[in-house]
Amino acid sequence: MKKLLLTLCLLLSLPAWGWAATVYIDTTCANNGDGTAGAPCAVSGGAAGPKNTWVGLTWTAGNTYAGQGGTTATACLAPNADGSDGSPITITSYGTGRVIISCTGSQPIRLVSRAWVTVDNVQPTSSDAHCVFLDKSTDIIISNTVISACHSTVGTGIVLEGQNADSNLDRITITGNTISGLASSCINMTEVPVANSSVFDAITISNNTCTGNATATTGSAISFIIANGSTATMTNLTISGNTIADHNTGQGASVSAALRVIRSGGVAHEDRFLGIRVTGNTITNSSHGISVNNTGLLAGVQNCVCSNILSVIGGDSAIGAFFTNDLLIEANTITGVFPVTSDIDGIGIDVEDSIANRPHNTIVRRNYISNNLGSTLANSGQGIYVINSSFVDVVGNLLSGNKHGLYIDGGGASPNVIANNTVINSLADGIRASASVTQVNQFTNNIVTSNAGYGINDLGLSDQTLTTNNFYNNTAGNYNSIGAGATDILTNPLIVSSTDLRTRPTSPARRAGVPIGICMDFRGRACYPDHPDIGVYQATSGDLAATRTARTP
Repeated sequence: MKKLLLTLCLLLSLPAWGWAATVYIDTTCANNGDGTAGAPCAVSGGAAGPKNTWVGLTWTAGNTYAGQGGTTATACLAPNADGSDGSPITITSYGTGRVIISCTGSQPIRLVSRAWVTVDNVQPTSSDAHCVFLDKSTDIIISNTVISACHSTVGTGIVLEGQNADSNLDRITITGNTISGLASSCINMTEVPVANSSVFDAITISNNTCTGNATATTGSAISFIIANGSTATMTNLTISGNTIADHNTGQGASVSAALRVIRSGGVAHEDRFLGIRVTGNTITNSSHGISVNNTGLLAGVQNCVCSNILSVIGGDSAIGAFFTNDLLIEANTITGVFPVTSDIDGIGIDVEDSIANRPHNTIVRRNYISNNLGSTLANSGQGIYVINSSFVDVVGNLLSGNKHGLYIDGGGASPNVIANNTVINSLADGIRASASVTQVNQFTNNIVTSNAGYGINDLGLSDQTLTTNNFYNNTAGNYNSIGAGATDILTNPLIVSSTDLRTRPTSPARRAGVPIGICMDFRGRACYPDHPDIGVYQATSGDLAATRTARTP
C-alpha cells in the first residue's frame, strides 16, 4: 500500500506538460517560462508561464504546442518526433487570433518523415518558395490555417513533395485553410518522377478557400501530377468543397487548369489515378477549370468529377477529361466559358481519347451547361465536346444558350451514346457530328429545339444513328447532310417556358422514347423502363415546380 501511494505521489508531482499537455509559447514575454500556463508571462526564467521561444522545444507525442494569437514567432518549425494514433503532436494558437510563424530561407512548417502531426489555426509566412512542406509522411492534418505571404515570385501555400524517387504521402488531410494572394499555387504536389513507384493513398483536400493566386506564374490552384512513364499511382484522392476564385487571371493562354489531376506528357493510357473524387468545388473567374486524365478502376469504385460549379472560365474548357477510364462527370453546373485567344475552344465539358473497350466507360450525365459563346471561329463554344473516344455516354444533360450544344467529333473504334439530352437556344448548331473523323454514334431520345443553326449538322463525313429524337424549330433546318431518323418527332415538344424546360402534359415527347439502359433524368430519377420521356426530364404527376432555369444570351 505504501508503494502504491508513493507511486501515485511521484506521478502527480510530474510536470503537467510531460504528459499529453499544452505547451504555451508567447514570444512577447521577457522571460522564458516552463510553458505550463498561457498567461501571464513568467516572472523569471523557468517559472510558471509561457515559453518565449519556439527554439529548442522538446517535441512529444500527445502534446499541443500553442503560440499566442496575434504575435509573431521568428521560427522554422520542423518537429523531430512523431505523434501516434490518438496522441498526435499539435501545433496551434491560443488566445485571440493566430500566431504568425515567420521563417526566413526555409519553410515555416516542414514535416519530413513524420507521422501523426496536426497543424491547426496558425499563419505561416516565408521568404522561401513554400509556407508548408510535406514529404514521406503519414497521418498529417493541416487545418484552419491562413497563408498569404510566401516567396514573392514563386510562392506556393502548401507543397506535397512528389519529385523524389522515394517521396510518398499517405492519409494526408488539408482542410478549411484560406490561401490568398500568392505568386503561384495554393496546394501543389510536385510532379512524381518516372523513378518513383509509390502508391500515394488517402489524400483529402477539402473546404479550402483559394483566392487571387498565381499572380506571377501559370500554376494551378490545386495540382497533382505524375510523370509520363512513372509506375506511381494515387488512390483515394478526394478534392471536395474547395472555393477557387480569381486564379491565374490575366496570365494569357498558356496557363494550367485551376484544378488538375493529371499525368504529364505523352499519349499513353496509364491509369495512374484510381478512386478519384473531385466533387462540390466552386471555381469562378479563373483559367480553364478542372483537368483530369489517366483515371482507372479501383476495386469497383468509379472516379467522379461531380457537383462542381464553374463560371466565367477562360480557356480550353471548364472540365477536361483525357485518356480516362471509369470516369463519371455528373451534376456539374457550368456557365460562361470563353476562349482567351481566337481558338476553337471555350468548351463546357471536353472528353478526348477515352477509348476503353467496354460500354459505359466514361459517363457525362445530368450536367447543366449554358452561355458558352465561343470565339469568332465556327467550331468554338461547345457545350459538350467528345472526340476520338469510344463508349462515352452523354445522358440527361441540359444545354442552353451555348454556341453549339453537343459536338461529337468521332474517331473512336466503337460508338458513343448520346441520349435524353435537351439542347435549346444554341447560337449555331444544336448538334454537330463527325466534323473531322468518321464515326457512327447513337443519338436517342434527345430534344433539340430553337437553335439558330441546324438541329443536327453531320457535315457529310458519316451518317449517325437517329432514334426517336424530337427536332423542332431549328432556324437553319432540323437536319444537314443526314436524313431524319425513321422514328424522329418533328413537332413542337411543348416545353413549359424559357425558364422551365420540362414538357407539358400534352407534349409529343411524353412517353415517346425508346428504352436505353443508361437513362437517368436530369434530377437523378430513373427513366420509365418501357417508354421513357424524350429529353432530360421524366414527367411525374403533380410535379409542377421549375427545377432548373435556362438562360439565353
